[in-house]
Amino acid sequence: MIAPSLLLAAGIAASEFLLHYHIDWLREQITHRYSWTAQDRCFWFALGTDQLVHGLTYLVIIAVLIAYAGLK
Repeated sequence: MIAPSLLLAAGIAASEFLLHYHIDWLREQITHRYSWTAQDRCFWFALGTDQLVHGLTYLVIIAVLIAYAGLK
């Protein structure tokens, strides 16, 4: 039997990988569609939004870990 903490770690790692990939993919699609480069203000807005969403995913991971720890 696999320990619940190992399943939690695997779930978090898989979720973070999928989210990270798709967040970056979406930003790339948007910047490519509009041909934004580092010379464009919108490029930096897209990149900043990308980084904000990445940071928020880490806050969700922390919340999940705190909730899990509270269950023990």
